[in-house]
Amino acid sequence: MKYRILLAGKNKSLINDFFMQMDFSFECLTSSMRYSDLLGHIKYFKPHAFVFCMNAESKDDMTVVVNLHDNLKKAAIPLILICDEDDYNFFSKLPGSVHELLLQKPISLPAIQEKITKYLRQNTNEEEPVKKSTSSLAGNTQNTLELLSRLEKELDLTEAEPEADNNTEANPPSNRIMIIDDAPSTLKVIKEHLSPDYEVATAISGKIGLKFLQSKAVDLILLDYEMPEEDGPAVFEKLLANPKTANIPVVFLTGINDSAKIQKALSLKPKGYLLKPVDKDTLLAKVHEILG
Repeated sequence: MKYRILLAGKNKSLINDFFMQMDFSFECLTSSMRYSDLLGHIKYFKPHAFVFCMNAESKDDMTVVVNLHDNLKKAAIPLILICDEDDYNFFSKLPGSVHELLLQKPISLPAIQEKITKYLRQNTNEEEPVKKSTSSLAGNTQNTLELLSRLEKELDLTEAEPEADNNTEANPPSNRIMIIDDAPSTLKVIKEHLSPDYEVATAISGKIGLKFLQSKAVDLILLDYEMPEEDGPAVFEKLLANPKTANIPVVFLTGINDSAKIQKALSLKPKGYLLKPVDKDTLLAKVHEILG
């Protein structure tokens, strides 16, 4: 199993690194800094830790985290700060500021992963998420090649197929669908709807999705219209401009009711358009229509 990590804060680059570089140890979700959103994710995601990825945070955001700590403590969820000295000094001066683990920048990604994993292993009853394989390592410590292999398997989002009978061909792989949406709750719900029949990859931003597609193939993309930094149409235009991704069918996901924006989306000729919250039957019908 993996440790579940809830991430928030302005250090978006570090949050992306959790998803892309540490995904074989952590199952990650991101949240806005709205107090209600954080409480909702704590309730439904039940993280093993809340990691505040700080980068010149405002006093208001820091206060939200300070006020959140009582709820975290009741749920036995440690607050982990990743920040530089200035952010930490600011945070520590707020009345009632408490944390369980401080990781002060500069710090490497392997060190972050090691320290969080070690802390959770020592303070929870969960098993260590990355286990040694005694048959392949023969008692040696895990080396870089094995870690890279594990990362590749996780990014591929496939489960091991049963060994094929010598006289039969292995079953062909199922279609892979990528969901790009900045709302973790949407990613979780849609993934649950699709996972029984399809391989599903998720990305919390267009940047992460496009990076994934540099090395991985997908058969369909479900793309959120409204996203920070780069919205759905902007991501779609980049997909169309790249010969490797230009022919991947795209379905927009959005709750907007602005006719001008809808017209802009449709002008790019996507394969479909689904309003959020997405109805399961409507979603599956559209996916079946496109993928067969």
